[in-house]
Amino acid sequence: MKDGYDRYVTLLNQSQHFPAARLKALQMRGLNRFLQHARDQVPAYRRRLSPLFESSVDLDFSRWEEVPVLTRTDVQRESRDLRAASVPPQSGATQTQHTSGSTGTPLIHHRSQLQHAANQAVLDRLYNWHNIDGNKGLAVLATAYKDPAPYPHGSAANQWRHGYEDGQSFQLDIMTATTEQQLEWLCRQDVSYLTTAPNNARALIETAAESGQALPPLQTIMLSGEVLEAETRELIAQAFGCTVINLYGASESGRLATTCPEHDGLHLHEEISFVEVVDEQGRALPAGQTGRILTTSFYNFAMPLIRYALGDFGAISEAPCPCGRSSRTLKFVAGRQRNLFRFIDGTTKWPDMKMKDLRSIYPFRQMQVVQDQIDHLTVHMVESIAGGEIDHSALQAVFRKSLHPSLSITIQLCDEISRTPGGKFEDFVSKI
Repeated sequence: MKDGYDRYVTLLNQSQHFPAARLKALQMRGLNRFLQHARDQVPAYRRRLSPLFESSVDLDFSRWEEVPVLTRTDVQRESRDLRAASVPPQSGATQTQHTSGSTGTPLIHHRSQLQHAANQAVLDRLYNWHNIDGNKGLAVLATAYKDPAPYPHGSAANQWRHGYEDGQSFQLDIMTATTEQQLEWLCRQDVSYLTTAPNNARALIETAAESGQALPPLQTIMLSGEVLEAETRELIAQAFGCTVINLYGASESGRLATTCPEHDGLHLHEEISFVEVVDEQGRALPAGQTGRILTTSFYNFAMPLIRYALGDFGAISEAPCPCGRSSRTLKFVAGRQRNLFRFIDGTTKWPDMKMKDLRSIYPFRQMQVVQDQIDHLTVHMVESIAGGEIDHSALQAVFRKSLHPSLSITIQLCDEISRTPGGKFEDFVSKI
């Protein structure tokens, strides 16, 4: 796939400066080719894509919204019918992948090697945007799915960035290590860059503050796997004294958007995917309105995922970015479906209370809010190392003001917050 990778790198270096109309034309050519393949080679799409090809062999994109939204449940149920009978020779070998299993059930999906090459090329452009030197060290704190990387040593590999021979990467499987052990391991690695999830980075900061241990000096932290709140991003940047980059995507759909190197917002990688924001009926929403995020990544010829619902909600801006790049920006990701709270009067809301406001009342180490009934929250707090009494009434007032006045709230101290099966912390969970 070296030729494919090099071709993508060349394209991406050029296309980021294309006029918007030319970039859109490039995207539509890739999408059109991909949809033709899906219709011809994938059993499930002979039915799902029928509106687009009903009148002729040419694609009728005006009927795009008639293509059903594809959910995670659909993929699990129709996995066999979503695999292509054959793939173009240039797509390379087919790889089997697993999602992190944040919802409890990992998703098995299949990916063309060509999709991997496209994702890596996008990552390489990200590194160029943010002056990431591949000859320096990279630490990865995440769940290890392939090779074992247990505490205390983790694992090591050479050449983590394409074309840079001297850089080493180090990984620690966070499912094998406490936050204290992760911090100790990270301080031993002497690296310039760190990749982890936002809440895990925040936990490192809290642990360092409590123990009096200094955080290791880093140049850049790359965050992915969770919604990155502005408050969390600011906290991480200040505590580590480094640049913070947000990478948005999913293992089954690939990389979708990356922090602009000059301004707020996430630039969509329009060259390799088509991202939509839609209402509950799958209809496009105007720019700036919050809705369900759908993606069609059009280089996975082995198992196409067309109009795939990631379970995230967000908004897209079509306003030109001051940096001069013409791709649209994902202004924010509001939250995930499982984090959306529903209330007795039919309203919904993503929790938006500020951690610093809650910590001014009680300096907890970590917190998780679970909506276990439509009118009840259970708030789990890891006890502060400094101790102290909890002002239950004051905390309950903050939650009611931020979420809904009808809520009854139980606050419980605990020793730790459990990670998801994918190794992540979730601040907010709705079981409704």
